[in-house]
Formats: sequence, C-alpha cells, structure tokens
Amino acid sequence: AHYDGIAWQQITIYDPTKHPVLPTFYTIAGCGPNDIWVGGYDWGQVAYTGYAYHFDGSEWIYAGPTPQNAGIHRIWANPAGGFYALGWVYDYLSRTNLSRILSYANDVWSVMTPVIDPSDSGHAYYALGGLGPNVPVVTGKAYIPGTGWVRFIINRPSTGWSTIIPCSNYYECPGWPVNFYGACGGTESDIWLSGDNGTVLHWTPTGHTLHSTGVTAALRGIWAASASDVYAVGDAGTIVHFDGGAWTAMPAPTTQNLADVWGYSET
Repeated sequence: AHYDGIAWQQITIYDPTKHPVLPTFYTIAGCGPNDIWVGGYDWGQVAYTGYAYHFDGSEWIYAGPTPQNAGIHRIWANPAGGFYALGWVYDYLSRTNLSRILSYANDVWSVMTPVIDPSDSGHAYYALGGLGPNVPVVTGKAYIPGTGWVRFIINRPSTGWSTIIPCSNYYECPGWPVNFYGACGGTESDIWLSGDNGTVLHWTPTGHTLHSTGVTAALRGIWAASASDVYAVGDAGTIVHFDGGAWTAMPAPTTQNLADVWGYSET
C-alpha cells in the first residue's frame, strides 16, 4: 500500500513470467522514491521460494532467485547500493526453519551467518534496520545451552558483527518483555523497535523508553522520519502514528496483516 499524505492506497507488483501465482510480499525498504525494494516468499511442498523486486522510478524489476531458496521476511535498503535481508531456509531433514542474513549488491547474492555466541546452538533473526551505508542492525533470539533463549541486537560495522546495545549477560536487555519484529534507526544513538502487544521501544545512549501505542496487535514494522514522526504497522491492518507526544491509530485500506512500513519523506 502507498500513503500519499492523505490516504492509503493498494498497489500490485507482479511479473507473470516470474511467478505462476501472485507473490506474497512481507517487507519493503528504500533510499528514495526511485530506489525501493520489496521482498517475500511462497511456500512449496518442501521449500521456500524467495524473491525481491526493485523499483527504479519507472518499473518494478525482478532481482532473481534467492540463495538457498531463502524466503525473505525483512529487507533494509543499503545506501551504498543493494540491500540486506533476513530469510528463512527450510531444512527438510530436521523439519525446521534456519535463519539467514542475506546481502544483494551488483546483481550478486551473498549469505552471512554471524556467530552470536560460541555456545549458540540455534538462533532466529526477527528485525532488520540500518545505521548508515553497509551497517545493518539485526535483532533476534539465540539459544544458549544452560541458559535458554535470550534476546540480542547486533550490528555490522567495518570490523564485523558485534553487539550494539549493552545488555545484561551480553544479550538480555532489562525491560524487553516481548520479541521485536521491526527496526529502524539513523544512527547508533537513535533506534526504534516494534514488537508484540503493540509495544514500541526507543533506544538512545541514555537508555531506552517503552511506548504504549494503545493497540494490542503485534507491530511487525516501524519507520521513523524523525523523533516526532514515527509509523508502525502490524496484524489485522493496524497502523499507528507517533507525533512526538502520543500514538494514534490510523485508518487502513485493509484488514490483512501488515508486515512492514517505509517512507522517504514526512509527507
């Protein structure tokens, strides 16, 4: 859907030569009105089929099949070109989904799997945002034997993957009662997260603030034009807006679950 500053309108992205059925998109991001990416996946009998499209200002262009047939559920457009993505790969033998971090640049796909902890025996990536060119930020959960599932947030500056928010036990942040599915931020000192039960968290170096948005739906995506202009979307067509003082619900053109939100200006 597209918001023109007045109302939301639905749009359709579909190349019948690439997909026998209408694709299902779960994520959107961009660097401007002429540089927008969307990603998604379909589910077959034994595997995902992932895909991404790019809008160059005139048309939507198919980016080709994903590595390992990863189903894309989050995209962050890299200001340096291309994008990073989070994807699921289905392991048929174990009948489980495996999390992957993907990158796409100059028509080439890559797969990255950062080690959260040497004893990490399983992890899941939920939210993806960015803090500048080539610096993605990812949230998720890792399973540490003897400890259980713990939440984490990491980023990838030029020196490699590392934690960005100091949490007790290196992972678990006090005051994080929910999983977070949406992430956005302009710098390491200004990060917004959205998650279960209508929860939004705003992090700065002085600490984090949990926001009550007035809704109970899981908020799957979040985008901030500024600290006083923030949008979050989620299940059952939920759209909420923060004006710097309070959150208010907005009318949506659908009751379908909304997976992500992105914009390129305050209007």
